[in-house]
Amino acid sequence: MTEPTEMAEQAAEPTQMARPAAEETDAEQPVDETGPAYAWQIGEPAELESGGRSRRNWYISIGAVVAAVAALGTTMFALWWREGSDTGALAKTASGPVLDGTYEIDSDKAHQTYNGKLTPVADATNWWAFRSVCRPMECVATGTQLSDTNHRVAGGDNAFFRFRNGAWIEDPDQTYYICDSGPGAIKVLVTAVISLAPQADGTLKGMETDTLISDSTCGGRRGTQGDLIQYPILAKRIGNVPPGVVADPAT
Repeated sequence: MTEPTEMAEQAAEPTQMARPAAEETDAEQPVDETGPAYAWQIGEPAELESGGRSRRNWYISIGAVVAAVAALGTTMFALWWREGSDTGALAKTASGPVLDGTYEIDSDKAHQTYNGKLTPVADATNWWAFRSVCRPMECVATGTQLSDTNHRVAGGDNAFFRFRNGAWIEDPDQTYYICDSGPGAIKVLVTAVISLAPQADGTLKGMETDTLISDSTCGGRRGTQGDLIQYPILAKRIGNVPPGVVADPAT
């Protein structure tokens, strides 16, 4: 009955002998603290650090070059765009309508109307100087009435025009309308708007519309605020703009 037990004890002996072997193995293979921390690392740490620094410097150099090229491209595009815009503005100025020079303006008051009713009076002539410029969105002009006796100097009203629907249209301007010519002429305050349409022969034709600002008596007629006085006008260019007389329309 004791033999099986002894055999069992003998069978167990190899297991007991295996433990020291395992312990020996562990003792003979200490952990290499200087080795790679990860299985995918190759080479000594110093080599890795040196190689990583080189690659990092290379990447930084490439990035700096790319940034410089991008900045240069942006600058060149901005210059090209501005040059194109300036060229477009100049082209529009050259091709737009022009109102420039000294003009003789004849008022056909023989065909004047008062609130739509014909009320003829004596014709009148005055002289204006104009300068114009075309902006990206519109063409504008400035004008100055000249002296009746010296067409080289300013002598009256000023006006500002915009080119719309084929004609130069004056911004509403407060001025005086002369009811009667000659001694004792009566002046009434009105809001004036002049329209001048360029013609094929170089002249400009249009209409002046004067709106009474307040009640008044004009030419023996009792006028009321809002009454309209209208008459045809014709403008003919007779010379260049006198220096220093007309405001710059571009400002």
